Amino acid sequence: MTFASRFLNLVGPNLHTKEVLPDITHLAAKFNFMTNGISTRGSRILVGAIALMIGASATFAGTLIPLSPRLGGDNIQPVPPVSGGGPGGNNILANTANVYIGSTTGNLSTTGNWSLGHVPTVSEDAVFDGVSGTTGARHLDSASMTVGSFDVTAATGTFTVRNTTASTTSTITLGGAGSTGNSVSGTSTDLLFAATGSTFTFTGDNSTALLNLVLGQSGTFNAAGTMNISSVISDGGSGFAINKTGAGILLLSGANTYSGG
Repeated sequence: MTFASRFLNLVGPNLHTKEVLPDITHLAAKFNFMTNGISTRGSRILVGAIALMIGASATFAGTLIPLSPRLGGDNIQPVPPVSGGGPGGNNILANTANVYIGSTTGNLSTTGNWSLGHVPTVSEDAVFDGVSGTTGARHLDSASMTVGSFDVTAATGTFTVRNTTASTTSTITLGGAGSTGNSVSGTSTDLLFAATGSTFTFTGDNSTALLNLVLGQSGTFNAAGTMNISSVISDGGSGFAINKTGAGILLLSGANTYSGG
């Protein structure tokens, strides 16, 4: 009996061998040693092992999901890279934008002044977009807020944040645990962003009312436009750093205490 016949007898009809191996004789030619030097029992064991592999391969092939062919190309569909939040990266798990929609002199701690119906959180990017909220001086009075980032995306105008309640201190914390990266500016590490043509101002000392900034992580201040920050910037001794990016002006005039450089 030829190897091909023996193989077909051993494999049996349930594995659809003729579909898996249309040229069984060709395979037999590669395994002539089965008829010379190996016992019948050994041959059956080896052939059985081959049959099991073929059956497993056929089962695996049946689980594959076919891909639609691409015109003029192969069927392999590239997957866009996922960034872990490095400089310039696009992070598919980035923060959610929460846009200011209140008046030009409104209170940042009023929930109705924000597009998501609440004051921005660390997993959100607070945004002045020049459409929902135009140029003006908003205030955060005797309150604190933590945001993933604070961004001005308007192409013109001055956007000011200050505290107007005498003898109080307000605090804005930028980033920290829960922030997954800036989704607004185009750079995931931006903690502050001012678009080209805009001015973003944080007034630290407004008579006896103070507004401080706290770093919840290291990051970038992206001044494509202009940033004027007289607020004291601190980091609670965590060693967080700020890097200035963008072609515009960044002016820091407060008695800053952050220690990361």
